[in-house]
Amino acid sequence: YGRELMRGHRLVSRREADYDRRTLPARLSVIATLVLTALTVTALTACGGADGQRSAATSASTARDGSPAPTVVGETGQQPHGGPAPPELQGTWLTKYLGTPARLYIRANGFAVSLGVAGSGQIVVRGDEIDFFGSAHCGLSLPEGVGRYRWKISGDRLRLHAIGKDACGGRASILTHGAFKRVG
Repeated sequence: YGRELMRGHRLVSRREADYDRRTLPARLSVIATLVLTALTVTALTACGGADGQRSAATSASTARDGSPAPTVVGETGQQPHGGPAPPELQGTWLTKYLGTPARLYIRANGFAVSLGVAGSGQIVVRGDEIDFFGSAHCGLSLPEGVGRYRWKISGDRLRLHAIGKDACGGRASILTHGAFKRVG
């Protein structure tokens, strides 16, 4: 007695109990990393997750002939009204999402988000409103699956604010988490 402690229904030595106290923070760190990774993958899947076929930087923009890429997810619905992204909105934008670098690529008619895995879809812009849609992993056909946002650029920073609720779950949490800085 005195040198032994109860763990569950068995006695353990104080040395074994001290070892558990020293290794617990490392175990929790691994578990927290796994949970964060799972949440990130879930959020990206909801907003256009990885299809493994194209890179995030190239998959968002247009078909090979320069025309807007066809909508696969909402071929039966009508895409939102609007036009291509203005030049000042097009580019590569970077932010930190839960401590991880996240890139938003905006092209004339498409977007991609890269946060460990890549998700992509189409966009249209009307004034200070940008609509995200056509993400294969969103699972919603048009007119559902459209996320509407207000955009504002100040200097080299882009901010997006949701207009209503985005039907594609995790997309809003990434796009509105904080300011994006232009990096390309």
